[in-house]
Amino acid sequence: MPHQKVREVGTPVWHLHAANEGHGFARKENQDYQFDATMLFMQEAPKK
Repeated sequence: MPHQKVREVGTPVWHLHAANEGHGFARKENQDYQFDATMLFMQEAPKK
């Protein structure tokens, strides 16, 4: 998987999966979760 290669070089990667979705996030609750996860990732990811 591509994310494994990115992790190998030390870049943080988060993978989000919504069991009630197909490709992407169409449902509002999943969009909200994606937004919150993105904000948390940006806060926690190391700055280069």
